[in-house]
Amino acid sequence: MVYRRTHQVVKRLAARRNAILAAARDAAAEGGMAAVQIAPVAARANVAAGTVYRYFPSKAELISELIADVSRAELTAIRRAADAAPGPSSALAAAVTTIAVHVVSNRRLAWGILAEPVDVDVTASRLASRREIASELQARIEAAVRAGHLPAQDTALAATALIGALHESLVGPLAPDGMDDAAKLRDAVQAITLFALRAVGVLDARARGLVVQAVVPVMRAGGGGAVVNISSTASLRWSPARFLAYNSSKAALNHMSRIMARQLAPDRIRVNVVVPGMMDTPHIRTLYRDMTPEALAAKLAERDAACPMGRQGTCWDVAAASLFLASDAASYVTGVLLPVDGGLSI
Repeated sequence: MVYRRTHQVVKRLAARRNAILAAARDAAAEGGMAAVQIAPVAARANVAAGTVYRYFPSKAELISELIADVSRAELTAIRRAADAAPGPSSALAAAVTTIAVHVVSNRRLAWGILAEPVDVDVTASRLASRREIASELQARIEAAVRAGHLPAQDTALAATALIGALHESLVGPLAPDGMDDAAKLRDAVQAITLFALRAVGVLDARARGLVVQAVVPVMRAGGGGAVVNISSTASLRWSPARFLAYNSSKAALNHMSRIMARQLAPDRIRVNVVVPGMMDTPHIRTLYRDMTPEALAAKLAERDAACPMGRQGTCWDVAAASLFLASDAASYVTGVLLPVDGGLSI
């Protein structure tokens, strides 16, 4: 007589297998892939080491299945976020943002899944997981191209390039320091998402709008939120600098922000814009990097004199205005273009 497992037995076996994988995941998240050893994982899962071997006959198979399991969960989250988006471009933005968030949520685990040296061969599992996520991203890019939102391009190559950019910039050896700070993580996710969208052909203003759309569901669920976009007085008035595309995109950002402010007001999501004028920033100084110290001092004095208040603004002026608009002190302020320009735009 052939023995057939009952439904309860199947459920119990699946639960034990999932418990072992969860224990392996916790170990990798805390100590990297080097911490994924049979005995410690068995202790975490509250089973005997022999039980682990019954489900995963070798350490290589355990780690390979861990990589596949983590990747499946990430792929499910990517699809859920993208499918909930209102259009193909928004879906792409949601997919990119979800990948970035998953990477920074647990950088040690992400590095372990991607590339941390392991004393067993898990190359096939790693490649399979990357291909699945790249394929999903490729499908989202193709949908946006078909809709006319993106220019024609090699979507497979573009998806691969975006995956590489996301991973290398957020978790690879070249990732910036200080990524344990929540504010820096948030800024990094936004920056790399904007980079990814621009890389496949999304215009600047639309890219920023897509990033906002990606977080709107979270803000709605939380009962509201605040969005602060950064524009420029070049969007409001003629500028002697010949940056037509920059000036036009900032003007588009202004109008888009006001429209979004009206659309999202019922959800208690506020959208405002800080409009900086002439600023003394490191970026400005790079424009004059070939000048002698004397010529640079003269140029900065000239810029100071062009401002009604006799000085250029600083990053702290922009930060203070942004903080106000993001705070509860501005809880009834939305759709505002706030010049931070010392009277330059008057």
